[in-house]
Amino acid sequence: MKLYSKNISDATITYTGTPDTDFPLDNLYDPEKYTIFKDTSVASGVSVKIDFGSGEECDSIVLGSLIATSGVTCTLYGSNDDISYSAVTTISTGATATDTLKEFTQATWRYWRLTFTTVGSFTILQIGNIFLGNKLELSHNPELIGTAEGLEYQGTVSKTITGYKSGKQTQTDPIKTYSYRYEGCSDTEKTSIEGVGDDIVVLPSDYSANPFYFYQDELVCARHIGKFSFEKIAYDNHTINFNFETEL
Repeated sequence: MKLYSKNISDATITYTGTPDTDFPLDNLYDPEKYTIFKDTSVASGVSVKIDFGSGEECDSIVLGSLIATSGVTCTLYGSNDDISYSAVTTISTGATATDTLKEFTQATWRYWRLTFTTVGSFTILQIGNIFLGNKLELSHNPELIGTAEGLEYQGTVSKTITGYKSGKQTQTDPIKTYSYRYEGCSDTEKTSIEGVGDDIVVLPSDYSANPFYFYQDELVCARHIGKFSFEKIAYDNHTINFNFETEL
């Protein structure tokens, strides 16, 4: 299993185009994937720039609910002076909202820039969230104990003074819970896992404060339910039981 939990909420984000009024760039500070940034009058060559303030070591990026039509090339660049940029990797795009993961050779840059170019028409750019950092790759895959599906979910998100998405967001996919058991967890892994999703909140249930992405057979945006349950088996050896619930 791989976990991607470093979002860009602490960085400074700028955009060279003009976002739609109801879907502002500020929505990218929110790690939730359905408070989206959108531009429906896009010009080729627009860029989203992420300034971490100092060098940030990264080996992967996830773009949630990504749409970039049509025939668009997305290139991730890095720089330490905001003048000279080096190409890091290219990222697949498409006309349907897709959670998109790309791993690359680990690099450290202060400025990370996503540039979208096309030789054809470019009508929509949409991003729900961005996770950019080092992945946490467990030494082996946890055992999937089981999955469960809830009722179909229909949500309405209203625009607020802070600029969150307006309009109605309807989800027909059921909420899904994944239950895992991870044996043979070292002390080092235990410390890393405890930081995934940040603190626990109790409104209305014990969900992690922030969503994150995990990959084991499929890429899923989720929160963990309750605190991670660690059982010490022996020196430097723990067993963990945990539940992830999909972020709709």
